[in-house]
Amino acid sequence: MVSPASSAKEERIQRGCETLGQLDFRVKRYPSKHKPDGFFSAPLGERRKQLQDALTRPDVAAVLCSRGGYGSTEILDGLKTERPK
Repeated sequence: MVSPASSAKEERIQRGCETLGQLDFRVKRYPSKHKPDGFFSAPLGERRKQLQDALTRPDVAAVLCSRGGYGSTEILDGLKTERPK
């Protein structure tokens, strides 16, 4: 669970992760290490790094985003989406 754009309410993210856990999914959260950056969940570099890590980890089968929209497109520049072999 990553937040590549705006922040979502913590209680909603937690509830979603708990629901996924009840459905037998193993959930890895990428919480922000920084305060929100304006409308965004974290500074650009942190958001890009978290999404990059989630997309390229071999033990991750799916990536879910807490929110999308404005702010998501700016992290795409420089993102590598090919999984290591």
